[in-house]
Amino acid sequence: MILQELYDLAIRERLVPDPDFELKPIAWRVYIDRNGHLLNIAGTHYKVPIESKSKTKNKAESKPKFKVLAKQFLVPRDGGRTSGDRAFFFYDKAEYVFGLDVPGEKNPREPERLKLRRSLFYERVRQCAEETGDEAAQKLAAFLKSAAAGGEPIDLASLPEKVAANDLFAFVYQPDIDILMTDREKIRNYWKQSRSREDAAPVSAVRQCLVTGNDCTHIGLFPGLKKVPGGSTSGVGLVSFNAKAFESYGWHSNENAPVCREAAEAVATALNRLIDTSPIDPNDPSRLLPRQNVTLSSDTLTCYWTRGQNEFCDQIFGLLEADPERVGELYRSIWKGEEISDLEDDKFYALTLSGTQGRAILRDWFESTIAKVQKNLSQHFKDLNIKRNNKASEDRPVLRFKFLLEAVADPSQKDRSDTIPGHVASGMLNAAFNGLPYPATVLQRAVARYRCEIGKCSDEKEGWLTRERNDARAALIKAYLSRKKNNGSEDRIRFMEVKEHMDPNNKNSGYLLGRLMAVLEKLQVEALQSEQDEQGETGQEDAAAETGKKRISRTINSTIVDRFFSGASATPKAVFPRLLINSKHHEKKLRDKDPGRMRNYQQYIDEILFHFSVNRYNNQLHKFAEGFPQFLNLDDQGLFIIGYHHMRHW
Repeated sequence: MILQELYDLAIRERLVPDPDFELKPIAWRVYIDRNGHLLNIAGTHYKVPIESKSKTKNKAESKPKFKVLAKQFLVPRDGGRTSGDRAFFFYDKAEYVFGLDVPGEKNPREPERLKLRRSLFYERVRQCAEETGDEAAQKLAAFLKSAAAGGEPIDLASLPEKVAANDLFAFVYQPDIDILMTDREKIRNYWKQSRSREDAAPVSAVRQCLVTGNDCTHIGLFPGLKKVPGGSTSGVGLVSFNAKAFESYGWHSNENAPVCREAAEAVATALNRLIDTSPIDPNDPSRLLPRQNVTLSSDTLTCYWTRGQNEFCDQIFGLLEADPERVGELYRSIWKGEEISDLEDDKFYALTLSGTQGRAILRDWFESTIAKVQKNLSQHFKDLNIKRNNKASEDRPVLRFKFLLEAVADPSQKDRSDTIPGHVASGMLNAAFNGLPYPATVLQRAVARYRCEIGKCSDEKEGWLTRERNDARAALIKAYLSRKKNNGSEDRIRFMEVKEHMDPNNKNSGYLLGRLMAVLEKLQVEALQSEQDEQGETGQEDAAAETGKKRISRTINSTIVDRFFSGASATPKAVFPRLLINSKHHEKKLRDKDPGRMRNYQQYIDEILFHFSVNRYNNQLHKFAEGFPQFLNLDDQGLFIIGYHHMRHW
């Protein structure tokens, strides 16, 4: 089913205009004159802007960044290379074309190995020149022969300075100006005929293609998929068999899953188009096709497509990235949780892949319709909608999907996308597309990371980023609990619907205790700040006063939340009684400065404690603790964070 839909996509969008040719980045064009001599080697590189990954708070401070790409050309589709030596047809790397390792090569080849590879490339050109009589092929064969014999000296100094190990070289005949030799009619026809002869070769058995239903006379290796996150740069296979355990009934290699060469190449081309972040239109290499994928982590990516040409599919990346510049005015309402009624009911497909050395891992396959996906995405953003405490993030309408994943990732690596588990990432996106509950690991990770990193919110350099991540974690907790309540969970009656803002009607124990934590923290900060202001007004400048100011500043930077948040959210009975007793000292300090504010805090605290039947004016600690729950389960711990998050903003 998956391969058939990808094959249909390739046919529908004409991604394979000529099955014998494919787009490849040719970094250097080598010009040969009419006498078979080297004219020059010219690069095809151009710059494209890339989004900065800098964590700079001020966008004006970040410098624009660019990446250098090689221009794409249609060249003969010549399969892939394994561990053996094999030259491509009329284009290849420097070690095959010139018999040279590029400067800075980490693993230089032996001279005999380079000589062998050079001869393999020359032999393919020579055979073509002899059979076709093409003038350009003959001149190129003469040039390669002369260069190998030393008559046309090609050394490291002849190569461009910035040539890379994987750069591809192709040849241009001077009279053709900028047309590659493989575009000449005789050479093209020769290549097509050689491919036809391979398909017509006698085979031991005929298989039926699983994609087209036609007879397979040639079942080779599945073409490699490039740019799969986590995969090797040479490409990974979607269909592959590399061990005896995967073979049966005497069928070897890919005969176990017979896919004819035409279908395999079409499927691989369609997938490479979907995986590429900047896909080139094979019918017009100067034009880019819309991006239809989203990177979930360092080794996981989801690509999506529809059966027809649908504008909504082109908007999904911008919607998930919260980028208003990529999203049309019509579709921005999805961020507000609103539905679009006039969308076509077209088929929608999504495929999640991870890469390893040699093969691709299929993590998820999703089928639906455009209307259902749009409705589910609207609900996804509605569930995530929560008041954000970090004012530095007001430039984006919603939280980016990848940032949500990074917020629950392991911070052991500098780039958090390296530690996002593939199953968590794919599970979250599947829930967004399918309207299903989010994976339970999302709640576990969001609660754990919020508690562990809340102490970094006051950091001068990274505090704003931590607050942004805590906004994301609170949004994920809210979304998880909302989905759990609205999707038939057994616990749906136990807690109320979680709202965007502070909800005074929510009587859940975890939510109330989270609110209480925020009030006690605010009381402490204002009390210590008032003491600091009072000392500043006295004008004392002796060493003792200065030491006192520094001590108070340090105390404010380390609040009760920094020290007791984790324990209070898990075992409130063991933490809150002492916090409330200590809060009386903060009330006393604030009373002298602003008695009205102090009475407001007392009222907030008393209103919350009423629901636990706690008398905070009772100084007997064991009686003081009787009304608090001994522990909170994971759902209530999540509500504790939501209550704290809401009350802190309120």
